[in-house]
Amino acid sequence: MLKAIFRTFSSLAKEKVLQDIAKHNVLVYSKTYCPYCERAKRKLQSMEIKFQNYEIDKLPDGNEIENALFEITKQETVPNIFVTGMHIGGNSDLVKAIKDNKIQELLTKAKVHFKEDS
Repeated sequence: MLKAIFRTFSSLAKEKVLQDIAKHNVLVYSKTYCPYCERAKRKLQSMEIKFQNYEIDKLPDGNEIENALFEITKQETVPNIFVTGMHIGGNSDLVKAIKDNKIQELLTKAKVHFKEDS
């Protein structure tokens, strides 16, 4: 019985995460106390990229969301960043993808406004 209840919460959280990934052009899952999360959010803000952010340590179902993110991405850390449905990774992955112009390409294809990185 307990396994069935956990599986239900787990599948609901996974469904919610997958819906949010599909719904938002840029999505960041972070924690309020994480310095790498702050860096990633500042980087996106500096490029004037609008993004949805969920602070999973403040969500009532945060543990389930975190487990669902791991199940989907196999990434154990935050930030966990998605751009136009594609999993980017964490802060260092974001920085590298910007440097390699990958984020800009994804945003351009999706017709999402951004300011060139300086």
